Amino acid sequence: MIPDPMLPWIYLSVLGIYILVITQRPSILIRPSVFVTMAMIVAINIAASFVERTHFNEFTDLSTLRIATILFPIPILIWVAVSPFLTTHASQIYSRCRNIPLWQEDRTASSAITLLSLCSVVIVLSYLATVPLLKTGLMTIFMEPENSYMAREASMKAQGPTLVNYAYSMFRSTFAPTLAILTVLNMNKRRPVRLTLQTVGLFALLFAVALEGSRLPVGIVLFAVGVGFLLRMPFIKGVSVAMCAFTALLLVAVTLSMLRERSFVSTESMTVERYVPSIAERVFVVPFETGARTLGYVEGTGGYGIQYIRPLAVLGDRNFVNLPLAVYQRHYPHMSDTGSINTAFLFNLQAAFGLWGGWLIALPLLMALDFVMIAFKIARGKLLVAFYATFLVSVLYLISSAYTTALITGGILTTVVLMYFTTQFARFRLIQRSHATPVLNSPPQIET
Repeated sequence: MIPDPMLPWIYLSVLGIYILVITQRPSILIRPSVFVTMAMIVAINIAASFVERTHFNEFTDLSTLRIATILFPIPILIWVAVSPFLTTHASQIYSRCRNIPLWQEDRTASSAITLLSLCSVVIVLSYLATVPLLKTGLMTIFMEPENSYMAREASMKAQGPTLVNYAYSMFRSTFAPTLAILTVLNMNKRRPVRLTLQTVGLFALLFAVALEGSRLPVGIVLFAVGVGFLLRMPFIKGVSVAMCAFTALLLVAVTLSMLRERSFVSTESMTVERYVPSIAERVFVVPFETGARTLGYVEGTGGYGIQYIRPLAVLGDRNFVNLPLAVYQRHYPHMSDTGSINTAFLFNLQAAFGLWGGWLIALPLLMALDFVMIAFKIARGKLLVAFYATFLVSVLYLISSAYTTALITGGILTTVVLMYFTTQFARFRLIQRSHATPVLNSPPQIET
């Protein structure tokens, strides 16, 4: 049942405007604010416009929440119209990415791959020193599927040094996608041995990303590779590759779900048709549902307040309330005490400042991410494609997490920092090689 006959028309109008603007000038899509709102239109606003669920009604002012969510992308288009200089930056990035040759080796990219590979090995080995390999969520899926859920929770909340946990989160959100993109872009079909080693390395990387046993990390790396091709290829072909990568993300999630539940479900009923609807619901309905549940919890426990945003709670001398955990414990009191119901940054801000107050604050925070594009001026060649694709994927964490969480854990800031250091390292190595290479036809050096 459609909640309000007008909502689908408003949604389709907003979607149509976005498609028209992006097809006229494709580089607008890679502005972070537009990339996020386009994803919101698909992942959140479909449910806000077309879907009715019992859990939605936990928030009494649901109709206002729906319309506020559907209208959120409109001010972003106005922002694009009044900030053409940022669109120029996006166009420059897009043009530089498309001029990079595929299937050719690049020394700068090779240096970056070496650095990122060494860092990744150190991080993964440190993580496995905290969580033994056979106890990870991934291995439990294959060996003890009935205990895979608890093993996944234990892997995600590893009882080790906090630094190791944060480092592994950074590895999943930043190191792994960047390394995967660079490896694919740096493949050379004319060197089969090297190509084989790179392929093996990619599979090892995906295995390392999946250690916790979560359904999404592997798919996110594959999607990041797809976004890399979106930047590199002509627009229509790039969008097609990115959509195929998104489909791969869903297939990985379905496969892991089937493996995890094989001890509870008969073999005959373990079909793709059984899991695809639940995955589709998770992608296209749950993001809005978590917003309604979160605001319903806030409404029933004293109203809006800054205690739900950690930095503001600290500055305002308030007791911080972990909102995802609190909402989870309210709905699943007998489940794991480490679970969480994460929600989009928009809903998180609305929990603190009210429906329209949070809406107005979310807009400039999202717009501010467009200025981060300027930092990518220092990146060149395949490094630009890899790091900017990873950056675009990292901003999508705003759909399922608080703003500050996406900045750090989601990889928005860490991608920019890693890009700077990796770029400097690659240039340093390139200069070293140029100095080490003898100049042709140079006069012989006479020893004295």
